[in-house]
Amino acid sequence: KMLNAPGAWGSTPLELAAFIGDLSIFKALWYLEGYDIDVNKVNEKGEGVLYCALSHYPQSQAVIDFILNDKKLNIQALRKNGGYLNILSVASESGNNFYLHKLINLGIDPNWIDSNDWNLLHYAAWKGHISTVKFLVEMKTVSSLHPQDNHKKTPLMCLYENQKLPKKVKAELVEYFIEKTIDVTELFHKRNESKMNILDLAVKADDLVTVAQLIKKTKKALAGMAGVGIIFKEGAKDFFGLND
Repeated sequence: KMLNAPGAWGSTPLELAAFIGDLSIFKALWYLEGYDIDVNKVNEKGEGVLYCALSHYPQSQAVIDFILNDKKLNIQALRKNGGYLNILSVASESGNNFYLHKLINLGIDPNWIDSNDWNLLHYAAWKGHISTVKFLVEMKTVSSLHPQDNHKKTPLMCLYENQKLPKKVKAELVEYFIEKTIDVTELFHKRNESKMNILDLAVKADDLVTVAQLIKKTKKALAGMAGVGIIFKEGAKDFFGLND
């Protein structure tokens, strides 16, 4: 029982071995005879053995590979006990595309959301992982480019408001989200709790580059609608999601 019980740091001995990336100690505990160690067990935060290993990549790479190749890991059990998203989110948040792809191939649903309604795109965008955002979008592993969390923020809004991101990274990600948006009205209709959309945020920040990108994207969308006829005032209001 002690081997399944959390210690002073809230982690079991197996989880600590996974976190520090010591494969020899980890394997010794994993194969320990006479003890029923639950490798699919997670704590109240939904953090378990695989989560601990992924959160300390690349130091724990050997442990991660060992866990994923062993039959003891039960993906469906992780889904049932609450550790499902944490595994994916920590991989997405760290920009670890290789393991993200491997976990999805193992059957984990990439559209799973956490208690804050964040999905993988929120995590990757917030951390500024351009390659992971592109992986999720271009591999079509997420169902929407602009899902809203419980504060009505899209991944684009989240990354835009992250002041810790380097300007170059933020600019590249913002441009990518705008470029890949198929239904341009989503950029204007999706508003946060303060009733602000991405254009409002860009204007507030005096970000003329993003404003110009939004205008350019809108012009292209309107050009594609040219055959439909003239967009009247009410139609334009609806297109941009304007309140007045």
